[in-house]
Amino acid sequence: MGLQLYWDPSCNNRTVEFFSGQTFTDYVDRVTFPIFFLACIIGSILTILVMSRRAAESRGGTWYLTNAIICSLAVGNILAMIWETGQFCVDLNRSLNNHSLNTDVISPGWESYLEATSRWGRECSLTLCNWLLICFSVERIISLKSSKKRVTLMQFSRTRSRAACVFLLVSLHAVISPLPYLLDDIRYYSATGSNTTYIQPDWLSEWLDIQFYLEMVFISGTFLMLLATLLVTVVLLRRCQQARQKWEKEGLRRHSLESLAPKYFNSFSMSAVFFITQTPVLVRNIIMQLDKNCFFNISGMSRKESETVVVMIARLNYCLAFFVYLTFDPKFRSHTKLLFKETFGLIEDRKIRRRDELLRQLKLTKESDGIRIRGIDSSQL
Repeated sequence: MGLQLYWDPSCNNRTVEFFSGQTFTDYVDRVTFPIFFLACIIGSILTILVMSRRAAESRGGTWYLTNAIICSLAVGNILAMIWETGQFCVDLNRSLNNHSLNTDVISPGWESYLEATSRWGRECSLTLCNWLLICFSVERIISLKSSKKRVTLMQFSRTRSRAACVFLLVSLHAVISPLPYLLDDIRYYSATGSNTTYIQPDWLSEWLDIQFYLEMVFISGTFLMLLATLLVTVVLLRRCQQARQKWEKEGLRRHSLESLAPKYFNSFSMSAVFFITQTPVLVRNIIMQLDKNCFFNISGMSRKESETVVVMIARLNYCLAFFVYLTFDPKFRSHTKLLFKETFGLIEDRKIRRRDELLRQLKLTKESDGIRIRGIDSSQL
C-alpha cells in the first residue's frame, strides 16, 4: 500500500463495512487488543525477570548498563500498553453506544478526557523509549571504543549516579513534550461540551507546529543513530574476523586468539536485537506524527482505518519484543529455559544449585590441601 497526500484527487477513501458503525479494521482491533495486551504484559515481565536472573548469574552478580536499559524499555512497553487500554476503552464505549467511528462528531464526556489523557500518556512512554534507544546507542559506542581494554559492557554500578540523572532528565522531557497536544485536546473538548466554537490560540498553534517538527527530527535522529550503531558494530566485527585470520596465519595458538581478539560478537548480536525490536516502534511514531497532523493517508483506506492499522502494528511490536530476544539472543534463551524449569520444579532453585556448587568446590579445595600437606603429589593419583 502506497502513501498518498490528502489533497490527491485519486485517493480513494472507501471503507469496508463489516457491520453498521464499524469497519473491518475496527473489528480486528477489538479482537486482537486483549491478545496483544496480555502478550505484552507477560512478555515484558518475563524480560525483566530473565535480565535480573542473567545479572545474578554473571560474574559477581554484576548489573550491566545494557541490561538496565532493556528492563527500562520493557517497563516503557508496559506503560504504553496501559495507556493504549484507555484508548481502547473509549473506542469500545463509543461502539457500544452506537457512535460511528468514521465521523468527526465527538461526544463530550469522560471518554473524551480519557482519550486525551491516554494520548498524552502514550506519547510520554514512546518518547521515553526513544530516549532509552539513544542511551543504548551512546553506551554501545563508548563500550566499543574501549574494546581495546577488553571492556565490551559498561557496569551499571560505576555509572549509577549519572544514569539516574540522565533518566530523570529524559523522563522530564517525555512528560513535558506532549503537553501541547493534551492542552489542545482538553480545550477542544471543553468548548464542545459547552456548545461553543473552539478557536485555537495563536500561541498554541505555533507551539504545536514547533513540537511537530521537533518530534520528527527527534524520532528520525533516533532511528539514524541506532542504525549507525549497528553499522559500526558490523564493521568492528569484520575487523575482528580479519585480525583472527591474520593471527591464525601467523601460527598463534587457539587460546592466544581468544585472549587477543575482542569479543565483538556479543555486541553485534545485542545491537541487532535492539535494531530489529525497536525499529518498527520508530517507524510507527513517524507515521502517527504525520497522520495526526493530516499529512498523508494510506491508499485505499480512510484516515481512521490507516491509523488503526498503524496502531495494531505498534501493539504487535510491543508483544513481540520478548520473542525477538528469545530468538536472537542465545544467553537470553538459555536463562529463559532455566527460569521455566525452576518455576515448574523440574530443577532446583538457582540459589540452591549455586550453594551446592560452592560447597563442592570448597570440599575439593580442602581435599587438595590435605593431599599437599601429607606430601602426596595429586598428579600421581
